[in-house]
Amino acid sequence: MKRFIKNALVSLLALVILTSALSGCSGKDKKVVGTVGSYEVYYEELRCFTMQYKDLMASQYGADIWENKATAEKYLPELREWVYSSIAANYTVLSLCDDDLLKLNGTKLVDINSDEIQSVVNGRIEEMIASYEGGKSEYKQDLKDNYLTEDLYRFIVGLGVCESALFNYYCNLGLVDDSDQAVIDYIYEKFIRTVHVYIGNNAGDSVEENRRLANALKLKIDNGEDIDEIIKNYSEDQTFDPEIGIYFTHNTYPEEYERVAFALEEYSVSDVIETSSGFYIIKRLALDDEYVAESYYSEDVDLKNVALLAMFDDAAAARKPKLTFSPNEYGSSIDLIKMK
Repeated sequence: MKRFIKNALVSLLALVILTSALSGCSGKDKKVVGTVGSYEVYYEELRCFTMQYKDLMASQYGADIWENKATAEKYLPELREWVYSSIAANYTVLSLCDDDLLKLNGTKLVDINSDEIQSVVNGRIEEMIASYEGGKSEYKQDLKDNYLTEDLYRFIVGLGVCESALFNYYCNLGLVDDSDQAVIDYIYEKFIRTVHVYIGNNAGDSVEENRRLANALKLKIDNGEDIDEIIKNYSEDQTFDPEIGIYFTHNTYPEEYERVAFALEEYSVSDVIETSSGFYIIKRLALDDEYVAESYYSEDVDLKNVALLAMFDDAAAARKPKLTFSPNEYGSSIDLIKMK
């Protein structure tokens, strides 16, 4: 089982690399393939993103898309766009750590290479290794199965520690108001509540048949059938209780989903929405005051923490620079389709 990466997209959005944070590898993995601002990007980064996205796209569009020349060429631009933009986007935390706002007498307040952060990283990796019955050998195999080097995963852990430190400094500096009143106001201003029917385009599926099914289900709803029952009987997403719904803000669901969901009037139902992964039918509901109150400090939901992280993302977005990945000559020469 791929313990590190239960969802390919989530793992990709979590990957970030810092040149000085990597050590102990040599050869092809450490060849520079390009830059993001002042940061050098290594082959191992490019490979991990590429292989994860190739697996994700194969699960959506067909298992053999990269073996078939026609489909490979068709999907290459999409693959390249996702890989390049994800590499660039994931340097956000590093750029925020370098922000002059977080420097004291010229010294970074948050430095991934500091003894303090590296000590926490060491502890978390030791805990991870100890969680495997097979110990370090199983840990290394899991890394390999997920296209990760030990250095790359080490940095992912370090990134999480840095994010926590950044969040604390943002609260201390007043960039994030973590008072209960501010957080509750944010929830009612920025969060929405939805339920949805989801028909996924899984490997081997006919997209056209899925589209017809989604349209048929929408017709059932239009004719008065309860969407909650349709969710229970047909939806491939059973991760939420239809009677409660999902409470979320921006940058949580696919762009197409959020664009429609936030535009819906309360208690209205969307048309069928097509995304790269499948089809959605969304119903927007009103926020439930009792649920918000009960979930605010709940261990299961912890709505306060969810909102605080969204507030942190908003504050960080206002300060982060626009970053792009620029491949060098070697990086541009690499055939992503043939990458193994």
